[in-house]
Amino acid sequence: MRLADFIDQNIDAIVDSAEGFARTLEPAARHLDAVALRDHMPTILQAVALDLRSP
Repeated sequence: MRLADFIDQNIDAIVDSAEGFARTLEPAARHLDAVALRDHMPTILQAVALDLRSP
């Protein structure tokens, strides 16, 4: 499986894991809720997958 396909098929799990990691970044994450921690992650992952498919 190509990485771009993996990202597309697992975007929710990747975002969940990234949010969990972001919560460990104290003190910055202390005052952020789930919405703030997940804010741009799906868009960034979609852009990465698209870029990986570019020649």
